[in-house]
Amino acid sequence: MTEKRLKTGSKEPVLLLVLMAMFAALSFVVLWLKIPIGDQFVHPGNAVCILAALLLGGVPGGIAGAVGMGMFDLFFYITSAPKTLVLKFVMGLTAGLIFRFGKKHPQSSPLAGLGIFSAISLLSGLGALLFCLTGEEKDWVWFLPSLFLLILGGTLAVVLVLSLCGKKLGRELQYALLAASAGVAVNVAGEFLWKVVENLVVGMTIDAAVVAAVLKIPATFLNGCFTVFLAVLLYFPVRSALQKARLGSMLA
Repeated sequence: MTEKRLKTGSKEPVLLLVLMAMFAALSFVVLWLKIPIGDQFVHPGNAVCILAALLLGGVPGGIAGAVGMGMFDLFFYITSAPKTLVLKFVMGLTAGLIFRFGKKHPQSSPLAGLGIFSAISLLSGLGALLFCLTGEEKDWVWFLPSLFLLILGGTLAVVLVLSLCGKKLGRELQYALLAASAGVAVNVAGEFLWKVVENLVVGMTIDAAVVAAVLKIPATFLNGCFTVFLAVLLYFPVRSALQKARLGSMLA
């Protein structure tokens, strides 16, 4: 029995590496799938990173997403590769740690976190929408991100209200939404701060650096909302598939 356990245990690191490589390859490939939405687009790369983090844990998932998306940038957008390696790892790590905390502490509640992210999304969406309606024609680039932020905030609010009313939505779903939202929030903040620093390095004033970074944020918001929905939507069927393939022991 002891020998059997040792043999089984010795396979787990190899299986984990195989799964990490699979998610890294998937995050690389899906970056080719740019989905147009109006005059903007989203891609599933961040969602694969978050999904890997929910399934495998923060460190393995973050590494898988960072390696896959970092390699893509290394081939096609080499100057963005360092940023991608850092931010995607931190995004996956954040999502994985929060989700793992929820699974390890069944007495904890994700509702306060869901309320915070719901409020942030709704207020950001409303602010962006008002900016569109009262700004110039070029400011309409914020329209789609504002709608996505409102939809995400509304979804989180509905989950929160139903949970408070005693509806059985499942803590796993709640924590998956919270973890994905937190991971995306870290990525959005990181993208903004990284861009500000890059602009300062090339000689911009602080005001100009911030304005230039803000102009890049609409696409980041759009991708972020898409990421939360896609990652959580895929989590349950992929988890079930891994369990049926007798890989349930590899799940975080």
